[in-house]
Amino acid sequence: MADNNNHMDEASCKVMADLFSVFANKTRMNMFCILSSGRRTVTELAEKTGISLQNASQHLRVMRDKGVVTTEKSNQSIYYSIADKNLMEGLSKIRSALADQMPTYLKEFHMTKDELKAIAVTKEVDARGTACPGPLLEAKRSAAGVASGGIMAVLSTDEGTPLDVKRWAKKMEHEYLGDFEEDGYWRVYLKIK
Repeated sequence: MADNNNHMDEASCKVMADLFSVFANKTRMNMFCILSSGRRTVTELAEKTGISLQNASQHLRVMRDKGVVTTEKSNQSIYYSIADKNLMEGLSKIRSALADQMPTYLKEFHMTKDELKAIAVTKEVDARGTACPGPLLEAKRSAAGVASGGIMAVLSTDEGTPLDVKRWAKKMEHEYLGDFEEDGYWRVYLKIK
């Protein structure tokens, strides 16, 4: 597959490109990471990733077709698990290499929905029902009253709010933690500088 000089032949490169296409999708990568802690049903994966059952099934079909996951039937449930633990080790090595070479790039990764929900929020800013620039103005006003290191959550029905708050947070050197949409509104989280 590869010669002694760590050069890969064209066939090896094609196989790897095909495999990595599975991980180029953020949802499939997230599912893979969830599966690294043990087998899960499609329902569990859909809930943990915040997508529909149908969408989760489609992603899992791609992963199964590429040999990334396997299935096992137990009673009435079908469980998905990682097909080869060497994949997890390989991706961990890639992640380590990225962390060493591109720390700025890795800072752009944000927390998952479950991680965000688990955060103790210092100040919640409810700007639902206001249009741009209302949610951003509310966030700016409220941030002044949050101590350094405090977590602020901005609630908004305006779909532009996550991007607006992210840009403002970067300009002000606050740490943008992430966002998600649920129940018809956005929740945007940041850590105050």
